[in-house]
Amino acid sequence: MGSGQDVAHAVYYLVGTILKDGESVIRNYRTRVSQVFEKIDGKWLLSGAHFSPLYGGSGVPQNAFSSQNKR
Repeated sequence: MGSGQDVAHAVYYLVGTILKDGESVIRNYRTRVSQVFEKIDGKWLLSGAHFSPLYGGSGVPQNAFSSQNKR
């Protein structure tokens, strides 16, 4: 992404434990993530994402992300 651009792509790994209300929900959480963001009306919004579990990892639960800041 450069100056004046309105689209960004992020690729990264997520590794760890997912907690809910202080309780472990998912252990050995290991996932590859790819996300696309668009700048709309001066605000960066998520326009697309893909999640793939890493070998031996538990992946991403369907309800892991809220709809906040999605296009």
